[in-house]
Amino acid sequence: MTDVETPTEALQDLRRTRRHNRLSEVHWIDALYRVYMVGLAAVIFVLFAVSQLPDNRLTNEEALSFANEAPMWLGLGFAIAIGVGLRSGGRGGPLVLEAPVVMHELNAPVPRESVVRGPAIKQLRFMAFAGAVIGAIIGEVAAYRLPVNPAAAIASGALSFALVGVLASATALAASGRRLRWWAANILAAVLIAWSALDVLGKRTTSPFTLLADIAFWPITFRAFALISIVVVAVVVWLGLSRIGDLSIEHA
Repeated sequence: MTDVETPTEALQDLRRTRRHNRLSEVHWIDALYRVYMVGLAAVIFVLFAVSQLPDNRLTNEEALSFANEAPMWLGLGFAIAIGVGLRSGGRGGPLVLEAPVVMHELNAPVPRESVVRGPAIKQLRFMAFAGAVIGAIIGEVAAYRLPVNPAAAIASGALSFALVGVLASATALAASGRRLRWWAANILAAVLIAWSALDVLGKRTTSPFTLLADIAFWPITFRAFALISIVVVAVVVWLGLSRIGDLSIEHA
């Protein structure tokens, strides 16, 4: 037990030191400027998008009809994103590791799982954050035309897109950790996309990606059945992290 814990603790100390050194090199004014520029770009995008929308709002009946049909199309877009994640995992190397991690940590007498778990979780967090930002912006823009509470539209959009971001990353991790061949990953991606396409053609909700998309429309109509998609995301995340030690790094 001690032989494993000691190198692992040393690895954590090394990462803390590297993180401290990286942060100490960033001046607070530079960090504030970056936040300001990102926030300004987001505000400009929202204002531009809102200016392109018609002034009239949808009625409650029109909004309900929209919420019954739009999730299929959004779910198809989500399925394509997951398909990209599958292809990434099937081709190996869904994680982009820093040079010090590859040169020092992977060659150290430390369990491979301990080395790659941190970057994998960091990637999941980043994808969740990026998805939440995109979903929140879309929710904010949509609230100008839909008869919904803007805060609810932002929250539901952020949740839906954050879950998709996590699912895409976790799918790549799961495929790579199980060394799924590229052709099998492509076939599975095609099947999932076709499943969502059938939802669009049949105007029905059967695909988990359609259910994920339905979360974004909760302010219009709440369907508890969409909660199943959250369970699916949790299961895929567990699958991705459970075999993280077998993750393919060589093709990254």
